[in-house]
Amino acid sequence: MPGNEWIALREARQPSLSGEMPMEENLGPQVTQVNVMAAAADQHCLYVALGGVPGQFAVIDRKRGVLTEIHEMSGTHGSYGMLVSSDGSVFVGGQPNGELFRYEDGTLESVGRAPGDATFIWGLAEDRQGRLCGGTYPGAGLFAWDPASRRMTSLGQAAAGQDYVRSVAVSPATGHLYAGTGTVAGLVRMDLRTGEKRHILPEEGAGTSFVYTLMATGGRIFAHLDPGGRVLVLDEETLETEHVITGFLSGGFSKVMPGGSRVFYTGESGLCCYDIKLGRAVETGVEVGGKAQALVWVEEHGSPKLQLITQSGNMALYDPHANRAALSQAELPGQPAVIQSIHAGPGGRIYSSGYPCGGVGAYDPADNSHEEYTGIGQAENITSMGARMYFGVYPEARIYEFDTAEPWDMAAGNPRLVASLAEWGQDRPFGMAADEARGKLYAGTVPGYGKLGGAFSILDVASGRLTVHQGLIPDQSIITLAIGRDGLVYGGSSVWGGLGVRPAAREAHFFAWDPVSSSTALDIVPVPGKRAITAVATAPNGSIWGWAEGVLFVYDPDCGRIVERRELVPLDYSSASHVWRDARMEFAADGNLYGTINARLFRLEPGTFQLEWLSPAPRLLLAQGRDGALYCTYEENLYRHRLAGH
Repeated sequence: MPGNEWIALREARQPSLSGEMPMEENLGPQVTQVNVMAAAADQHCLYVALGGVPGQFAVIDRKRGVLTEIHEMSGTHGSYGMLVSSDGSVFVGGQPNGELFRYEDGTLESVGRAPGDATFIWGLAEDRQGRLCGGTYPGAGLFAWDPASRRMTSLGQAAAGQDYVRSVAVSPATGHLYAGTGTVAGLVRMDLRTGEKRHILPEEGAGTSFVYTLMATGGRIFAHLDPGGRVLVLDEETLETEHVITGFLSGGFSKVMPGGSRVFYTGESGLCCYDIKLGRAVETGVEVGGKAQALVWVEEHGSPKLQLITQSGNMALYDPHANRAALSQAELPGQPAVIQSIHAGPGGRIYSSGYPCGGVGAYDPADNSHEEYTGIGQAENITSMGARMYFGVYPEARIYEFDTAEPWDMAAGNPRLVASLAEWGQDRPFGMAADEARGKLYAGTVPGYGKLGGAFSILDVASGRLTVHQGLIPDQSIITLAIGRDGLVYGGSSVWGGLGVRPAAREAHFFAWDPVSSSTALDIVPVPGKRAITAVATAPNGSIWGWAEGVLFVYDPDCGRIVERRELVPLDYSSASHVWRDARMEFAADGNLYGTINARLFRLEPGTFQLEWLSPAPRLLLAQGRDGALYCTYEENLYRHRLAGH
């Protein structure tokens, strides 16, 4: 979901590059994935949008599973919306550039950008006039692209106060456009002739964040609610809820079966269907290889078959009469993933997590080797305690423990899920710190979509006991944590909560938690007017250093006050939609402070506060390896910066 991309922030002055730049080496992509983000099919081909840097559009021979074409979707990280139109061309909605692509006769071309400031095109549908209709983020916009005039037209905002149109569908019976919105779930019906909009989500949808997936077929509207895995089946004529499907785990629905009354999808038990005639959901008992991203009816030997492709590229051809599926694997290349988090882990290896579908890469500087692991999702942060690593994973703020002394084997429970903060409405564990002396793991989190109020959580790693403190910093997210030499846990907050809700607070807080008294020992605004403290770190002398937007501050625990404030990078977060992370800091053996801020690598001499930029290229994230080198990222690549003497 959006929100994990880095935000371009304004900086007033150009960086001055140091004459003593560290040696830099590009170590290349760390996480590669076969990540089928969206898919569609016709009688002959499967069309797949692969997530990566950049996103790729692939054409697969449907019967043989062989890759026949692959095209770069320039400027994208993939796509969440795709369809085959009535004229046989294929449309793909890009992100994060808001570009609409069309594939026809072996050529993929951009036909324009979505109107306004949209960066994501989500669902796509075709109306009765052959126009492509789509939904966007941010701004919850709707648009139409006319292939005859090749013009893009705004259809306005689906619903006031919303950020997303996450899904769209056009009814073959009425021609109405349906739009599923968020971050407070809504369902809007639009008359494309008059432009009239009507909110139709029934009470059963209250309390959820999104109508995530839609299908209009067989006189019914299938609306998937997120979170929770429920689908409301609405009678299109009465708009009343006919049934509530549970256990939904699918990227979409099939249309109603030709000559029948069943609509298929994947659930927790495998392939499932809803029988419109009987008004009930049925488990087929057939396994199809995972979560389906496309379910399309094709004709094989004069009878309908259901063609599926899953998120990991597994293919299935399901025979509804025999109730069995032929399974195969599509020939799809792995694509480099954007690096979402890095950590210098046990044994000196540098671990990376991928965006948006997770996966883990491990680079070993000792022998220049690289391994990849699968099984856990997008980690917002990583930390370690002894030989054990902890991954803070989105969504539901899940924490996985990996024992590096044993092989990575998800089936054997390594890594294993040790905590989830879904019950407390939390989603993204950006703040993580491990206190090995006490055996405690601390997590600071961003809440779910449309919510304010992060949490400060404590996991006793020996017993597994989880203690969650909500409202520690009211209406704010806790996004950075560090263990002080005095044993306190120091942290910083952001006024932004989950996507789709405006901040209620105006200033970020710097705080300290006392694990002995289980209470807050400090709660101050270190720099008035600043909205996010994105990094705190403990200096060798025990002082705590932090970045509040572009202001570096120093807190002295001995005297209990801020002793330095220096505006070193004139940043302004006021125009950002959200800020959950920016700065990173590491104190190195040479006595200097190294870090990244506003996507640039710096060196700072603590005595003079003289800041020097060390690279002309963008650099994000930061970890200091046991080899003394600095490891940074940009997009899919990991970079090593060797310091003098190493």
